[in-house]
Amino acid sequence: MTARAISWATDALTLDDTTVSAWARRLGVGWHTLWRAVRVEAARRVARPGRLGVGEHVWRPGRYGADPDVTVMVNLTRGADGRLRCRLLDVVPGRSRTAYRTWLDVQTEEFRAGVKHAALDPFRGYANALRDGLSDAVAVLDAFHVVKLCTQVVDEVRRRVHTTPCTGAGTATTRSTRSAGCSGTASRT
Repeated sequence: MTARAISWATDALTLDDTTVSAWARRLGVGWHTLWRAVRVEAARRVARPGRLGVGEHVWRPGRYGADPDVTVMVNLTRGADGRLRCRLLDVVPGRSRTAYRTWLDVQTEEFRAGVKHAALDPFRGYANALRDGLSDAVAVLDAFHVVKLCTQVVDEVRRRVHTTPCTGAGTATTRSTRSAGCSGTASRT
């Protein structure tokens, strides 16, 4: 099989809801022939994520005594078509710098060298583990937390402006608070 056919089949199996058997028939090869090639290509792609995401999750079965927090690692590398393909890499117990750093230390040197960007939540422990374990990777805040933090700031400003009392006519405070719900103008004295 050509490298192009292997790449195409790996993409198709990743993106489409189909089976190895279906793609093997389509390519005119046996199941084992296709699977051997796809398995190597898939392992190569996973070994060099390019973009790594890390975050925490509360694992509900843990409510029976064990720590319910887990750290989740995800491959955030974009496909050849530019679309994001999130693939779960691992889930480890605990939400700490140690949990993330221990996971990074177990990965191969090729894996660590391939990570160019790492999306994190604002938890300082993850940033410290990334700094120690992947010093060349650029740390960025994940999209969910960017939106969450921006929404909090806008909400705080909205609340502050809304609760500011109206003052004399023509002042900056009056103009800004009228749009936030103040009506009428101050009486002249």
